[in-house]
Amino acid sequence: MSNLVGAVVGVGPGNGAAIARRFAEAGYKVALLARTLDFTSALAGELDGAIAVACDVTSEADVQAVAYHLCTQDRSHGHLRRKCGHSARPGK
Repeated sequence: MSNLVGAVVGVGPGNGAAIARRFAEAGYKVALLARTLDFTSALAGELDGAIAVACDVTSEADVQAVAYHLCTQDRSHGHLRRKCGHSARPGK
């Protein structure tokens, strides 16, 4: 598995799941973002290296918190860390 990360926003059983599967098939680790974890948790269990993350992208605070987590806390998604800037920190 590579250190590349694909973050898919609004994952549901249609396009979001299909995009996530394509990223996973290409060797990406995948962050599955959706408002609820019902579907994404199950999908993450099917995809090697995927994580389900609760995030309402209409909430700036949610987006910042998820970006901060992916950039600093989740070392298994390490390559994303190199792509993140200071604006990803909550409160900045």
